[in-house]
Amino acid sequence: MRNPPKKRLRRSMMFLNCQKPGLIRDPYIYKPDSIILDLEDAVAENQKDAARYSLYHALREIDYRGVERVVRINGLDTPHWKEDIRVCVAGGADTIRIAKTESARDVHVIEEHVLAAERELGRPEGSTLLMAALESCSGVLNVLDICRSSERLIGVALPSVDKGTHAPSTVFWRLAALTSIGVRPVRLIPLPCQPPKYGTWGPKEFCTTDLRFCKALERGVLDVR
Repeated sequence: MRNPPKKRLRRSMMFLNCQKPGLIRDPYIYKPDSIILDLEDAVAENQKDAARYSLYHALREIDYRGVERVVRINGLDTPHWKEDIRVCVAGGADTIRIAKTESARDVHVIEEHVLAAERELGRPEGSTLLMAALESCSGVLNVLDICRSSERLIGVALPSVDKGTHAPSTVFWRLAALTSIGVRPVRLIPLPCQPPKYGTWGPKEFCTTDLRFCKALERGVLDVR
């Protein structure tokens, strides 16, 4: 799939570390709707070039059998994102996930570089889609502008847990903020996917708390104590 439609099923996304070629070789056997090939947090700082090399060859040589290929690039506050974009476009990635998106301008900057890479590398203009990850209060408050920022944008993503505590409270209050400004998620499906070794939150606590919060959002009630 070289030019994926903006509207398609994205029920499941499997994260894969591009630093480890064995992991990105055959994830299609699990039949996810999308795979996220990670160049950001999963990759050590001194392994960014090696990860890009593995990513390029995977995109060019592996038949993922219709699975959407999303690449999570490094943030605009790093020296890596420009080369990440070139590799994504050269390899023919379906979608680029923008890390730490805080404003519509962030999307515009990425889009400009994607377009330049498409022209330089002979890819069809507009063939690389975008996804914005909201990882800060600024991103949530600017979500409406972000959603309107580009025709390439397929949607926005919220991280599932707080990296410091490994508890889901951070994403809960991002969702609450979205609801308070009139943006209601279409569907939230709680999955007990966080291993219990992280902090005190085990699969049961994640699933139960997620479900309570989702139901509260549906009712428009934000106090779920």
